Amino acid sequence: MTSLPTIFHVQYLRIAAAMMVVLLHASHSYAVHLQGRGLPVFLDGQKGVDLFFVISGFIMTCMTARDGVRPGDFFLRRLTRIAPPYWIVTAAVLALAILAPSIFHTMGLDAAHVAASFAFLPWTHPETGTALPLFQLGWSLNLELEFYLLLALVLAVLPARRVGAMVTIVAGLVATGLICRPDVAAFRVWTSPILFDFVLGMVVAVAFLGRMRLSRPAGLTLLAVGSAALFMTPAPQTTYDLWRWLSAGVPAAVILLAAVMLEKGGHVRPIVWLRVLGDASYALYLCHYFAIGVLRVIWPQAAPGGTAGGALFLTAAAVLSLVGSVFFHLLIEKPVVDTARRMVVHK
Repeated sequence: MTSLPTIFHVQYLRIAAAMMVVLLHASHSYAVHLQGRGLPVFLDGQKGVDLFFVISGFIMTCMTARDGVRPGDFFLRRLTRIAPPYWIVTAAVLALAILAPSIFHTMGLDAAHVAASFAFLPWTHPETGTALPLFQLGWSLNLELEFYLLLALVLAVLPARRVGAMVTIVAGLVATGLICRPDVAAFRVWTSPILFDFVLGMVVAVAFLGRMRLSRPAGLTLLAVGSAALFMTPAPQTTYDLWRWLSAGVPAAVILLAAVMLEKGGHVRPIVWLRVLGDASYALYLCHYFAIGVLRVIWPQAAPGGTAGGALFLTAAAVLSLVGSVFFHLLIEKPVVDTARRMVVHK
């Protein structure tokens, strides 16, 4: 499988996407659990997941651009990349749910649900009634793994036709979901319109790998337009909002297109520390819930309230999450992923 050279702007966008999610959950925690006033919940932070999905579609398409990529090897490499860290975090949540259930507001343990959570199988949560795994942020990883599986299935198609094949498959899945409206959690997730986010990323990859060029002014203008659209469109009403791919996925794809085209044209400034944080973006996505939870417990009663207190809480949550994610990435994620790949992937 092709080893993708570092694209700095993609790394920057990965950490930006993760930070959007961090700010969403930190602002929600402040508003609900600390009863903060004067600071609205950053609902647009949900769109960070859409940006992640678009980036994933882009990266996977670039990595599999040449012929001869074996579907089994591709899927195993992706599985060993996302599964071990996720399993560790899910196991930690399970242990906390058993040992200290009072710290959770919605935590009901059901054996089938727990098993499905580890297997990346969407399952109805025993308390919320929604298709959320034990570690609730894992809903996005269920979709991520579905995309990897679908892409593995079309790897036998010529590179020029892979995007078309994926568009056809995703459109068929979404149409099936809209027509049949399945009650089974797995089918509701697997036929979600948010799958189009990955396809949008694939389209950006085709443009990037082709002859398309943008001047620096055009790239910056496109970047500004995409960023404005991302934050001016309404926040998704639900996780699987019918038009989420259009209101969040399309602007995210425009941002990514502008960013990679600027880099393709040589308009890039390598920033090492942002690249390092980009490498740790998956760890940040997995770990920030824990950092926010710890901060909520130790947050001083004498801390200022309102907007000032909220801004201080968000800053502390961001810093604690970033520091924790770097440690998790270097000390746990990388060693575990490397070990898993040595065990199961043929080199």
